Amino acid sequence: MNGWKMPQKKKSTKKKKSGIKKKKQGGLLASIIRIILLIAVIVGLFYLINFIIKSSPKKEDSNITTPAPQQKEKRVEKQKTEPTKPELDKPKVELSEDEKVLALIKKLSKAISVDNEKIWFKKTDNEVKYFIPIPAQNEDLYFCNIFYKGRMQKEGFKMVNGVETYFYKRRVKYQAQKLIFSKSGYEKQHSLVLFLEKQASGKTKIAVVATFGEDVKAEMVKSLLPMNKNLQVAFLPEKKFAHQHYEAISKAGFPCLIRMPMEPLGRYPYKAGKNSILVSDSKREIKSKFKDYMQLLPDCVGATNYMGSHATAKREIIETLLDCIRKEGMYFIDAKTTSKSVSEIVSAEKDVMYFEKENSLDGKIGSSGARFNIITALNSNSSKSIIYYYHCKTKQDLINLNKFIITASKNGYPLYRLSDLKSMQSPKL
Repeated sequence: MNGWKMPQKKKSTKKKKSGIKKKKQGGLLASIIRIILLIAVIVGLFYLINFIIKSSPKKEDSNITTPAPQQKEKRVEKQKTEPTKPELDKPKVELSEDEKVLALIKKLSKAISVDNEKIWFKKTDNEVKYFIPIPAQNEDLYFCNIFYKGRMQKEGFKMVNGVETYFYKRRVKYQAQKLIFSKSGYEKQHSLVLFLEKQASGKTKIAVVATFGEDVKAEMVKSLLPMNKNLQVAFLPEKKFAHQHYEAISKAGFPCLIRMPMEPLGRYPYKAGKNSILVSDSKREIKSKFKDYMQLLPDCVGATNYMGSHATAKREIIETLLDCIRKEGMYFIDAKTTSKSVSEIVSAEKDVMYFEKENSLDGKIGSSGARFNIITALNSNSSKSIIYYYHCKTKQDLINLNKFIITASKNGYPLYRLSDLKSMQSPKL
């Protein structure tokens, strides 16, 4: 009875069961650790393989790119040595017979103001014809016949024949003179076909000068900039902001003029401005005032008078003033404030390009009907060119002027610059 062992057996069984639970928990932890390690190994292998794949092209690229600098250096060396080859080859390249004659004709044509870009030629088996347009306003065919004949003979050509001829270009018939030349060593005959260049239109040509008497506002300058760049713009140099606005308009491509204040008739000689040119001024004072104008408005292409009905009638004043204008390479427009002006005859004596105002558009182009009436009147006008003045006071004035220019152009009266009309109005003695 004292040796009863049943309670001990129960205790032992409980311990064994607890031991089994501990073993099961330890095995589960170990398997989790193994799985984690396995995942870590797989991820490590993945990154290792990826690293090897990415790094291998860099090695190849390094092997490929290393010789590149040597190749570039070789190319550079080739480029340095190549210019010597063309120098050796240049003497071997010679112009063809036709090219030599064409180059000679273009060289000669410059002396008589022929536009070389308008010269063209036609080839046949035994002849090359060079068509040369002679400016109708400056030259005549008889003079050009003698000119080309003499110059070609000096170059070793012999004149075979000269005949009157004609040809058609764009359904227009041109009378011409044909000069046929030959030269020893040349296989073909070379003929010069001289013809007078016809004007595109016989209509009156118009130019417009926009003037600003009062202080010019910035909004007016902005509305002016998109307009036709053949519009001349004149500024009074002493007015407020004239210099700043002049720079903006000049850079936009408009030809700009100095509107010189000059003494009018009447009691008040300074009515045109405090720095105006007076009849009582000496030559030195006139030159000094003109210099002041040029400093305020530099690089102007021309000059015109503001008032000046008294000053423009005085020969001494105009002579001094036109000497200054000629020195600057500018032209002069007489606003014709008096019929007694001596500007035209003095400008001819001084060889200064001269124009005069024909009419004013002030208050005449406000409506579409008024604009059309002025354009219709141009059809019956016998003048070769008309210079209009238009005094701008408001932004609406510029809008009306722009509409006039567009309407005139649509009806066959495009706007011209004064430099394009120089041969039409410049006086000759």
